[in-house]
Amino acid sequence: MAEPPGAPLLLRFALAAERRLAGLRPRRVTVGDHELHYLEGGARRSETLLLIHGFGADKDNWVRFVRHLGPLRKTHRILALDLPGFGDSTRRDDAPYAVPAQAERLHAFAEALETGPVHLIGSSMGGAIAGRFAARYPEWVKSLCLIEPLALLGSEPPLLGQLLTQGKNPLVVRSPEDFDTLLAFVFEKPPFLPPSVRRFLARQAIHRRDHLTRIWTQIWDDLPQPLAGHLEAVQAPTLLLWGDTNRVFHLSVMAAMERQLPRVASHVFAGCGHLPMVERPRATARRYGAWVDATCNV
Repeated sequence: MAEPPGAPLLLRFALAAERRLAGLRPRRVTVGDHELHYLEGGARRSETLLLIHGFGADKDNWVRFVRHLGPLRKTHRILALDLPGFGDSTRRDDAPYAVPAQAERLHAFAEALETGPVHLIGSSMGGAIAGRFAARYPEWVKSLCLIEPLALLGSEPPLLGQLLTQGKNPLVVRSPEDFDTLLAFVFEKPPFLPPSVRRFLARQAIHRRDHLTRIWTQIWDDLPQPLAGHLEAVQAPTLLLWGDTNRVFHLSVMAAMERQLPRVASHVFAGCGHLPMVERPRATARRYGAWVDATCNV
């Protein structure tokens, strides 16, 4: 089935403008059996910040965050990847997309782009992938930032878990109404979207529902705690960022992770949902920049 009709001119213009303001340019590279699309900016021959999005998201989730990184934009190479199976990267129904497989592809991507050790940032599902990568390849990670990652079971069940046990997954869109539900679920204050853009994004999400359902089944059913037994192996200093109104993974998960990570700092954004780098890009970038500067002397 073909993709829905092309993105509205307003959306294409807005994406191009946002990328330009952040100093990011679209790139692509073939790694294994996937063509991977990514955004690149900053100083090419410098240490790399590698940004990994969450489930159902893409590389543009990071654009406003990058825009507010301040000096790091001039001193570091910045890469925001569309994970295999997401965004503009290749989607193959016969490929595995569970966390371990994606962590291996991330390693292959870093090797292909000759990044050397990276400052790795992952959100949600991307946080699980980043965490497994850091545990599996500690020599490739200078620092690790996990933004509300799929990681462990906390002391209290999240609303997402309760809905899943009822056979409902608010992260997979099957109707225009589901798209509105998704925005309300992951954001405390959903971003404004013009009607034409909102309709297109809803159609796009609906079109990808079967593919995303297959990916979710692999991630959730096979690895409900993808970082269990791995956090102790993470050698890099780690920053955990959370929103206090997050409905996806309960705040108690952060406390469980703090007990297992050898070198950890954390911060909670008040009145913020599951995606602080989208909902609070300036505050998230500043918090991250101050931490990485103090921790790694970048």
